[in-house]
Amino acid sequence: MLQDFVFVALAFLLALTGYYRWGKPSLPVPPGPKGYPIIGNLLDVPSEQLWVKFLEWSKEYKSDIIYFRVFGSSTIVLNSLKAANDLLSVRSMLYSDRPIRTMVDELLGWGSLISNLTYGHAWRIRRRAFWQEFNPARSVNHRPRQLWYSHDLLRRLLKDPDNFLHHIHYSLAASIISATYGLDVLPENDPNIERAEKALDNFKHAAIAGLYLVDVLPFLKYVPSWMPGAGFKRFAEKSRPDTMDMLNAPFVEGCNRIREGKNEPSLLSRSLAKGGHSIEDHPDAKLIKDVTGVAYVGGAETTKAALSTFIAAMLLYPEVQKKAQQEVDSFNRSRLPLFEDLPNMPYVHAIMLEVLRICPGRFFAIDSLWLNIASILTVFDITKAKDEEEREIEPDIQWTPNFTRHIIPFKCSITPRSSEAGKLIRDSELI
Repeated sequence: MLQDFVFVALAFLLALTGYYRWGKPSLPVPPGPKGYPIIGNLLDVPSEQLWVKFLEWSKEYKSDIIYFRVFGSSTIVLNSLKAANDLLSVRSMLYSDRPIRTMVDELLGWGSLISNLTYGHAWRIRRRAFWQEFNPARSVNHRPRQLWYSHDLLRRLLKDPDNFLHHIHYSLAASIISATYGLDVLPENDPNIERAEKALDNFKHAAIAGLYLVDVLPFLKYVPSWMPGAGFKRFAEKSRPDTMDMLNAPFVEGCNRIREGKNEPSLLSRSLAKGGHSIEDHPDAKLIKDVTGVAYVGGAETTKAALSTFIAAMLLYPEVQKKAQQEVDSFNRSRLPLFEDLPNMPYVHAIMLEVLRICPGRFFAIDSLWLNIASILTVFDITKAKDEEEREIEPDIQWTPNFTRHIIPFKCSITPRSSEAGKLIRDSELI
């Protein structure tokens, strides 16, 4: 037993040394912290709020491009818009790609999704399939569902305004599952939403840069889970089934409903209908499963973050909220906003752009986000919450330090602007 342990330790040390030597850059690199032999900058890189340290290094080394290394894995940080545009856009054929993250891509099973693939044939065909469904011309197919779920969000906020972050998340997630798979969503505790959230929680934890040594030393993925120090492997074995459930369960349920003729038109039904193949022998079934899976992950995460940020922004900048409400009031006060109202609301559109960031599903996201923002501004006032003594509670807006950042729950008051506004919300259920 002792001999086995010594052998494994020696093999590990030799591998570390070799990886360190192979990973050392042979060409000049940007400035950055010097680091130590073998481990590089392992002790310099924090496990949380990496961007703060990167900004400090940028100032310290007087460069918007910073270099550091952990074991044999090199990282270059772009600390300005100009640097990012020059390298990742202007010279994208040379520099624009994604690294392979062993923990997330291989051990947790996220590697086949567009958001995680390296650039190449597999990425291109998935990106093309996604774009065909969510380009400007096709995105209008989703607007009836988006309108219904936007009204659903208003009704939820009217009934229970304190849980506004939950309502934002749930209504947006329901909208995207409906559009992607053509499935009905339960009013609460929908199993498909819960599966996706469980898998996403695992992803957010595992994707934090520098958290797992296996991302810098990929050969560690072969270490048995029972070995001391192999907690990452045990976490992966526990988490991988959640990823598979997220990808497989709604896909299978959607396919079954299509067979039964009960499925609403969706990304899934339109993708499976191409080429005249049956569901059972469709040659692109794996590709379609990957595309539908990333549609939920990308759509729910980014739109939820943007709409939550909108609520916080209206709370912090009440003068912007008032100006936006004046715009929606001047156009129409007798009904809730419709998509055709967008050209008449440039200020609301500008607010949306402030809280939205660019992706292949941006047109679906823009439609959903604009409609929800305009609708909330039409019928609700967002103000500071008050304590038991009617004193205003100053909001402390903070974001989670995870791979995907979301607003930490905060208190605010969301109230109907008038009795007529409340009636508009209640009547929306009849539309």
